[in-house]
Amino acid sequence: MKIGLEKIERLRGFDLDEWEEEGLGTARGGLFELASHRIVLIRELEHARKYLGAQGPDIHLDGADIVASDIKALVAEVLEGLSLTADDLAWIENEETRQTAAQLIQYQKDRTR
Repeated sequence: MKIGLEKIERLRGFDLDEWEEEGLGTARGGLFELASHRIVLIRELEHARKYLGAQGPDIHLDGADIVASDIKALVAEVLEGLSLTADDLAWIENEETRQTAAQLIQYQKDRTR
């Protein structure tokens, strides 16, 4: 995202949590539920902002949702749920990400058999 968590917090009116991510330092963010009942994690790493040039938080969805859904539709739902626009995004996952998620899910299924 190109915007900080503070803007999202103001727009959506929810409180953010703060915790430590081993090896990455302080993280801030929280979980929220989309209209489709998907759960989304918004997470901003202090390390990423200081050293990697991140402008704002990352948004994480369940890999199964990424595989089963159209990425553009998921992005639209997340933006609507956060009261944001496409201009607030720094980057969007692509089809390669979907394929990787599908491979990881299949790998996990194969391991548990």
